[in-house]
Amino acid sequence: MEFAASALVLLACALHVSGQAHIAARPWFDPRSPGGKQAGGGQLRYPPGLPQYPGRYPGQRPPPRQAFTIPPTRPSPIPQPPRFPLSTPIQRPTVPATTPPPATTNPPATTTPPVPTTPEVAYCAGEPFTIAEWMCCGDTIHQGTPEQGFGCCGVEQYNSMTDVCCQGMIEPADPGSKCCGAVPYHPAREMCCMDAVVPGPESTHLCCGAESYNNMTHDCCGGSVFEQAIGMCCGGVITTDGPAATRECCGANTFPRYGDHMCCAGNVVNGNAASGVGCCGADPYNFADEICCMNTLIPRAQQGVYGERCCGAGLMGPFDACCANNTVYDPATQQCCNGFIADGTPPQHMCCGFESFSIFGEQLCCGGALHHVGPEIATSACCGQTVYDKTISTCCNSQSLIPESNYNCTLIIR
Repeated sequence: MEFAASALVLLACALHVSGQAHIAARPWFDPRSPGGKQAGGGQLRYPPGLPQYPGRYPGQRPPPRQAFTIPPTRPSPIPQPPRFPLSTPIQRPTVPATTPPPATTNPPATTTPPVPTTPEVAYCAGEPFTIAEWMCCGDTIHQGTPEQGFGCCGVEQYNSMTDVCCQGMIEPADPGSKCCGAVPYHPAREMCCMDAVVPGPESTHLCCGAESYNNMTHDCCGGSVFEQAIGMCCGGVITTDGPAATRECCGANTFPRYGDHMCCAGNVVNGNAASGVGCCGADPYNFADEICCMNTLIPRAQQGVYGERCCGAGLMGPFDACCANNTVYDPATQQCCNGFIADGTPPQHMCCGFESFSIFGEQLCCGGALHHVGPEIATSACCGQTVYDKTISTCCNSQSLIPESNYNCTLIIR
């Protein structure tokens, strides 16, 4: 019993000592430190040997909270190129050193003087002259060049700005003048008609014989000038019935362009195609009553029936045919063989030259020649224009031959 009580006393003493040690080992706030007089102030003190960080110990006050401030927002800076510190030199690429080319040395001066440029030289009647300053007319040298406006008139020289050369004579004239025979003229004011100078610029006038006319208002007919507004030229004759805008020529006569008239071989007649009238040579005719075949009028078999056609100078019906443009035949029973009418129709009958033959008969057409073969038709054939027996002969180059042991068709020449 006494032992138990002693153990309890020892245990209590041990617990007291350990609690004091535990309390002594905890950090504490020193109110004497700066800010200790304020609530929550002071500085956290650590015993020797204790780690320097706040811990969770009984009776420990948390450290004061620090105010959190949101830094003011700033706009994103504009990207700038990297800057090198002043102390760091910029590394630049190294360029290998090149050896400079050797200095060009001028060639030693020659003692020979340069050759002077000689102007181009030509010869006039054996005499030399420079073509840059002189010119040759005939056999005479003159100062001046064609590039300067000078020309030759025979052996003489003239200025093309003040003169013109007409048939070997120098005549005073304006620039741009031409010659009409031996007389100068200027095409802007005059023109040359049959070697005569007549008024009227070449740009708007034409020649009519020895006179000029304005082709916009006048015309030329047989060497005479007439006014287009009152007449026209028909057959080389000037008519005054009206202008070409309202009339037409018919030979040497005129007729209204839009009237009920027409021209038949130079004769003015009444009627026109719109009224059913046409021309047969120089004569008018009615389409419904007659037909014109080779300038010959033929009455129709049935009035108003247009099935009839011409065959040469005659008529043929709607079911007829024309052979060689002059003979009528019936194509139901006949055919035209090279301009001749033959009996029979294709395909049972065919033409051979100028006649026809039956392809089922005992005839052969060889090169346009008709042969009556007879019963031997089965063994016969054509060789050129002749007939031969296929069983005993052969055809070489259109020649019928009896074959031999050494024959050769390629050696036979026609």
